[in-house]
Parts: sequence; structure tokens; C-alpha cells
Amino acid sequence: MVEKHPEIRCIWITNRDDIQKKLNELGYEAYLENSRKGFNIQLKAGVCLITNGMDDIAPISFAHGATIVALWHGQGMKKTFYASDKNGNKIKRICKKIKDKIYNDVHVDYIVAGSDLYKRLEMRTFKLKSNQCLITGLPRNDIFKNRVLPSMAFSMDNADAYRYILYFPTFRQYENSVVENFMYALMENKEFVDYLKNNRIRFIAKLHYLCRISIENTIQPPFYLFSDDEISTVQELLAASDCMITDFSSAITDFCLQKKPALIFAPDYKQMDDVQGIYDEWKSLLERYACNDVNVAATKIIQMMETGDDGGLSSEVWKLCENPELVGTCYCENVYQAVSDRILLK
Repeated sequence: MVEKHPEIRCIWITNRDDIQKKLNELGYEAYLENSRKGFNIQLKAGVCLITNGMDDIAPISFAHGATIVALWHGQGMKKTFYASDKNGNKIKRICKKIKDKIYNDVHVDYIVAGSDLYKRLEMRTFKLKSNQCLITGLPRNDIFKNRVLPSMAFSMDNADAYRYILYFPTFRQYENSVVENFMYALMENKEFVDYLKNNRIRFIAKLHYLCRISIENTIQPPFYLFSDDEISTVQELLAASDCMITDFSSAITDFCLQKKPALIFAPDYKQMDDVQGIYDEWKSLLERYACNDVNVAATKIIQMMETGDDGGLSSEVWKLCENPELVGTCYCENVYQAVSDRILLK
């Protein structure tokens, strides 16, 4: 925005001193959310761009007078917010509705999507009208148009001399040991471990920040467990990886835009659907492609690394998540044009 549209005053609001300092050193305008300047900016802002909710701006944001644009953080398969039919009993739903009338953390005026399907899903998720869902592509995925080396995404010895398998499981609202059982079984699979070592491949597990596994201290090369502090950004990690394994994470919809092979390992698919709910549009895809057996998964991973072929999963996901007319465009510019056009029409 600063580079392409200098007529716009761009300001970053943060709750972290280090982020403010870094952006200021780079010549950008940034303020702390609880500072006097940050407070005044929230009151005066014309447009606010968020990725999660209004608490991106501040725990209690004063930017509700602005046009709120959600860049969102995933085109996922799990039902959330208003789309979920697992939101407790009738009394809880009524109380939530009253609370949202007073202050709604997920209030948006516009939200971006990559496809007609996700426009429909986001209308259900956020209770929005058709003209509030903008098919622009997701700005964070512009990074996939550039080459990202492993050494740019994370710090490891001789990072660029290896290929990478990324295991990216999602957060579960229920207790089970699917993730650690999967990791443990792969580490005990001699054929799989030998394949990784002989072909200079590293297996990276990046857990959701709310997740922990009991085998963290037993993980040894060629297996690695990354925390948020050990990567540059999630998108760069996706860009630097050669193949992805996940379950219900929305990251698969980003990863597959690169036409790289992916595998869904989800033996608890039915449990996830019962507890949180999965969009119908994804159920048939999961039933066709999801793997439930660790040994079968290990064989498929090796095949994907050898051939780049995942049996059609990445192509199917791509069709769900991005309209053909968006291919090759700049998603950031698409968002700017779509939002500015609507503001000028007001």
C-alpha cells in the first residue's frame, strides 16, 4: 500500500513494542494500541484491515466507525461462528446474539474470498450479504508468486540443501492423540526414516500454537518440531515446503495454490464433524482423499516426493478455493481496488 498507493496514509496498530520499533525503523507509521496516538488513530480511521477479529486492533477497539475489511486467516473446511450448528443450547445462542448486538468481535463490513464457493461459505459464517463478500484472492498468498528458499523461511544448518515435508495439523476442541501417534509411528517406521535420510529430506512438524504433544523431547533428525518463533511466517513456511500433510487446517487451501502435492491424514474425521462441524462441500473430498492409516500415509508421502503426484487432491482443492479469473493477478491490488470502489460509491 505504501509503495503502490502513497495517497493513502497507512498505519499499523500493534500491542508489541518490537513490532512498532521494527516498522518505524523501516520508515513506516506504527503505534501501540494503548497509546494516545494509537487511540486517536482508531477513532479517525477510514478503513481497518484485520485478519482475525476486532481484537487485532485492540482488546476493545474504538475503530467501529471505520469500514472494517477482513482479510481473514483461512478458507477452511471447519464450520465457525454463525455457520456452526454446534454452538451450544438455545439459551447460549440467544445470549450470544444479544452480546453481539452490543459488541461483536467478528463484525466486518467486507470480507475477501478466493472463489464463488468461499463467498457463499463466508456469507453463512459471518451473516453477510453478497455485496459484502469480495472475490479478490487472499493477499497473503501473493508470496507464492515469488521463489521462497527454505533459508528465507526458517533458520537451519544447510537449509537450502534439503527438501522438506511439512506436517501442519490443526487445533482440535477435543482430546485425542492423533497428532503424536502419527509422528511417533513415522519415527518408528525404519523404511520411511531411511528414505528421508538417503534423499536429504527433512520432516517438519508445525503445530497450532494452542497444541502440545507429549513426545516433543524425543523428536530427532530428520524430524523437527517448529514453534512460531522458529519460522519467519507461515506463508513462507508453506512456500518453502515441497509437500504438505494436514488434517482439517485451512492452510491446505493456501498450499495447494502452488500445485504442490498434499495429503490429508484425518482418522478422526467423524469426530471433528460431530464436535465442530465440517462444510458439506468438503465432506465428499475428505471421504475420497483422507487417509486413516499411518503406514498407508507413509507410502503415499514417499510416492508424492518421488513423483509430485497426490492423486488429484491439490487440483480439487484449487478448484474449490480460487476462481480461474484470479490466476496471475495481484491479490493485494485486487483488495485495494474492490474496497476503494465501494467506498467511492457510498
